Amino acid sequence: MSASSTNYRETVFAHHDLTQIHGEPTFSDLKLLTREIKANAMAVHSTLGGGAHGHLGLVLTPAQYALLSPTPFVRPVFPAALVVPAGTTAVASSNMERTHKEQLRLFREVMGVENALKQQLTKAVDSAFLDTIRDPVTFVLEGSIADNLTFLLTTYGKVTPETLNEEFEKVNNTLYNPALPIDTIFNAIVALAELADAAAVPYSEQQQLTIAYNILNRSGRFVSDIKEWKRKPAAERNWINFKLHFRRAHDELRETSSDTLQAMQHANIAQQVIDGIAHLIPPPAPEPAPAPTPAIQPSMTPSVADTTGSALTNPTAFITATDHNTIIPSLIQQIGTMQTMMMNMQSSLSQDTGRGGRGRGRNRNRRGGGGRGSGYPPLTHYCWTHGWCRHNGVQCSSPAAGHQPHATKENRMGGSHRNLDTPTPPTSE
Repeated sequence: MSASSTNYRETVFAHHDLTQIHGEPTFSDLKLLTREIKANAMAVHSTLGGGAHGHLGLVLTPAQYALLSPTPFVRPVFPAALVVPAGTTAVASSNMERTHKEQLRLFREVMGVENALKQQLTKAVDSAFLDTIRDPVTFVLEGSIADNLTFLLTTYGKVTPETLNEEFEKVNNTLYNPALPIDTIFNAIVALAELADAAAVPYSEQQQLTIAYNILNRSGRFVSDIKEWKRKPAAERNWINFKLHFRRAHDELRETSSDTLQAMQHANIAQQVIDGIAHLIPPPAPEPAPAPTPAIQPSMTPSVADTTGSALTNPTAFITATDHNTIIPSLIQQIGTMQTMMMNMQSSLSQDTGRGGRGRGRNRNRRGGGGRGSGYPPLTHYCWTHGWCRHNGVQCSSPAAGHQPHATKENRMGGSHRNLDTPTPPTSE
């Protein structure tokens, strides 16, 4: 089947139909529409633009695509008619014909994908909001699919500075979670940049880098990796290299046993609580000598000048004076219990290390490992690169060349068969 006759909507696209927009589009409508079109463009493999992002270069501007790949996505042009000069050898003539056919095939493929995306766009958006960019004779959308989306976002997807600021605060205050793919942070920043474009205050690459850097630096998990990043030459500190660098760091962090991380966190918290309580406990006060009964009882309300630590103005003094004999032993007992728990956790960590913690990491990749009681969640998703695993193709942090992010277990698109040849999917990668 030739590229020009391929039914991309039915056979390749992740979304057979885009989410319908009723009435005038809003930014939220167009944001979802754009994401679906991007997913469809990525689902069709291409060697253009580095080969890792399908036809996504049709949807993005050159500047946006440059944040994904160092190789630009260059649209092929229609090749001129082949002219073989007189005297050309048979071998050279054959090579010229083969090259010309490939150029023609590539051009038709790109045009076929873009036309399919445009057809989806015209079905998803009411005609009245597209008439401005239609050819008056052919009534088809003029320009590229990227131009069409830019027009819709510029015309109907305007964003106020207040909305942009709210979204910035939300993304900037994101907390790093090692249990989630690190690309959730990167994707949120990209979405924020798209919002900034809609608000006509685009973010530079350096601004996006700064947001991501602050989030990861604030987590305290990447001290050595951040130092390594800062040592890189300025020319290498770009968005693409940043994601590659910290994806690796994130994967290495996750290789540490989750039990070990939790135990270390619990131990640190327990020690902080112990130190805090011990700091607040006052030393036992000596028994005061009986005071003579005054002739006139003083007022129960302390005066402004009362700074000696009465029961009403100094809670610590109140505890010391009234409940020292009951509260302090209870606190000491609780501290002792927490210290025991902390020592047990630390002992467990030492034993795990002594038995070969690296071995635990290797067991995660065995088919028999991770069963009931192992503590590892079952495999639930399909990834074109890694097969049946714990993430889908969109979340994959280390895609192989030609990766299809929207491949599924039922439609693998020529992807990996790993872990799919067993009757029941194993519970460990």
